[in-house]
Amino acid sequence: DLLNHSPGVTSSHVNDGTGVAFFLGKGSDGGVKQGDEIFYNYGSTKGNETMMMAYGFCLFDNVHDSYGLELTIRKPADDGSGAYTAQSLGTFRLLRQDHPGVIAGDVAQIPVDLWRAISDPQEYVRVKASKATNGANSEEAQAALDIGIEDVELLLHTVERRLSPFLLTREDDVKMAQLSSTKDNNVDMRDVFVARYRDGQRRVLESALHVLRSITDESEDADDNAT
Repeated sequence: DLLNHSPGVTSSHVNDGTGVAFFLGKGSDGGVKQGDEIFYNYGSTKGNETMMMAYGFCLFDNVHDSYGLELTIRKPADDGSGAYTAQSLGTFRLLRQDHPGVIAGDVAQIPVDLWRAISDPQEYVRVKASKATNGANSEEAQAALDIGIEDVELLLHTVERRLSPFLLTREDDVKMAQLSSTKDNNVDMRDVFVARYRDGQRRVLESALHVLRSITDESEDADDNAT
């Protein structure tokens, strides 16, 4: 709570064990003028989940937001009882279409590993174990990815279900998330940050849903043209 955040500030700090030194401004940035508020850059590429967990605040309409989609599968219990247990496939990070990394082509909006896990969960678990044992560059880890339209539809329906609770509070979240000061609104700023986080999660899921629907629409158009 010492310094407010600004993504446009060049800043760093050093802790030598006896104290913390802050460095603000570099080169032609001009430093800080007398009488100006001092800001600190807590991270220009962090999503709101990281900002909330590390610093206790988050930003409105943060293009670096991501949604952690956790998937599990049912597998027969090892005791031969006929019962089933849940096995985690992992947590896969969905991004927004306007995420800088997605725009630059550095990262995928929908991770390749997520497609692998959906298209063949058992094989994904096996290859994941092989990677852990033999390394990420093992030959089978580089197998070609085959995505069917049924895989796209499965992910689409999964995203729709995850999005549903955020849509119920969309109007309230957006209204609260856009507040920059609560001193005249009798609102706890922590509620504003929670609204910004929820709004960000909704935006990521809506963006992913838009892409998935585009894929299914293109597939339907291709089928219509074929007939």
